[in-house]
Amino acid sequence: MLVYLKKEWKKNLLVFSLMLIVAGVQTVSALSMAWMFDALVSGNFACFIQCIGFMLGIWCFFIIVNHLLTVYKEKVICAMTLAIRKDVMERLVHTAYADYHQKEAGEYVSLLSQDIQVIRDQAFTPFYSACQVIFTTVLAMICLIQYHVSLLVVAVVFAVLMIMIPRIRRVHAYTAGAMVDLTQGNGTFLACVTDWLNSYDEFYTYNQLANWSQRVVTCCQDQNQAMILNTLKQSRIMHALSLVNLLSQLVIMLIAGWMIMADYLSIGSFSSISSFASTIANGLNNLSEYIVKIRSTQVIFAKMSAFKRTEDKGESIDQIASISMQDINVDYGRGLVFAKEPNIQIVQGGKYALTGESGCGKSTLFHILATHLNQYLGSVMINQIDLRRLSLTSLRDQMSVVTQKPYLWNTTLRDNITFGASINEQKLMKILRICDLETLIADLPQGLDTIVSENGSQFSGGQRQRIALARALCHEPKLLLLDEATSALDEQSALMIEEALLQMDITIIMITHHLHPRIASKLTHVYRLTPLSIPE
Repeated sequence: MLVYLKKEWKKNLLVFSLMLIVAGVQTVSALSMAWMFDALVSGNFACFIQCIGFMLGIWCFFIIVNHLLTVYKEKVICAMTLAIRKDVMERLVHTAYADYHQKEAGEYVSLLSQDIQVIRDQAFTPFYSACQVIFTTVLAMICLIQYHVSLLVVAVVFAVLMIMIPRIRRVHAYTAGAMVDLTQGNGTFLACVTDWLNSYDEFYTYNQLANWSQRVVTCCQDQNQAMILNTLKQSRIMHALSLVNLLSQLVIMLIAGWMIMADYLSIGSFSSISSFASTIANGLNNLSEYIVKIRSTQVIFAKMSAFKRTEDKGESIDQIASISMQDINVDYGRGLVFAKEPNIQIVQGGKYALTGESGCGKSTLFHILATHLNQYLGSVMINQIDLRRLSLTSLRDQMSVVTQKPYLWNTTLRDNITFGASINEQKLMKILRICDLETLIADLPQGLDTIVSENGSQFSGGQRQRIALARALCHEPKLLLLDEATSALDEQSALMIEEALLQMDITIIMITHHLHPRIASKLTHVYRLTPLSIPE
């Protein structure tokens, strides 16, 4: 948390300055109460009216400054939470493909939404509240010592007690454990709900919507249990601290009352002392609560920094002249994929197909070539350099990958195709023509600027595949990997697009269950794979 506070240190300095002004106004207001009561006791009505006017003025000033503090503090919190999200995304950018996919998407959604909200509510907001408490408490203690040092001694003793309780190891472990359960529960909840909501069509088809609804509700109930447990554990600590808080106020008021009876203090001072005692006791009680909350979020910050960072320090390449795959096999823990290790040779500009029955390992080879899978037996040489020694970033710069079920995001169609990059309009139109998208785009209300719904739900499977092909070609690949990339198209459309692709001066590797004879006749080589035991 301190990292982000330091990043915004100038803004935080202004926040602290406003807090100090607010604390000063509150302290002066408490002192003026003593002056006002002393004026009443002495029968000085004019002085009493002056005190009323003075209090009105300082509270108007308080309202203005506190408003500025509230708004500006929110801006600073937003800036820091944005910085956290940027850091999380930066870590994900440098996370290996396999490591990224060890978690469900729902866990990352939870990290960027619910966990950030927890940090906001349980770390940043309590931190600022704690700072405000410190300012007001210190000023109250300074005023209290002006009445009598014994009052300050009592306040300090109880202050130390309330601050130390949350620092006890067992107390910290008690609350931190609840926070771990809560954050894990949030991630599980989002993954669970996302899974069931995405399965609506299947439950609808089989008239199982009541069952579907109950499954979502069950996910919600599990999350509620984690939230209740977290609240229960924190509440136990908070109420124990409240008891100490009450005792501190009573002791200070008892001492002040005795001093007034002994004519050591004026009657009016009792109201100020009571106010300062309450400020100190409640402030320190709240400070202890804030410490408990802030410490409980350490597990979230630890989770955010736990991503494995992968540095891409391999050798860079600017072309793919050749690919050689020798004695390739993969063991998923249930046996090897290939009955006979495939040996595949790819030369620049060639057109190739990997075909075979389901489970023969076509997609396994595809994932190796696409840099998705790095745990394999045998060797993959690109330009006579071992794939494991290459910069995967530079390799991906040379290739495009189109899968059977491409993902479209909720922005414009143009952005889905170009990734927001600027591209020559004539070149883009040529690519759209190759992918048979001209008619589709002409029929859209805003053409390429039409907003795509979630995962392109307004498009058919074939249309999504053609959009993905256009996206791949805009990348200007030297190697094009196609994994059943036209499987959702009718035969004539698929043939037209595939033949157009085969005429391009790039290397193409197609993965397909059904290779059309017209396409096969135009390929450099067809590799037929033999299955063993592992389904794709």
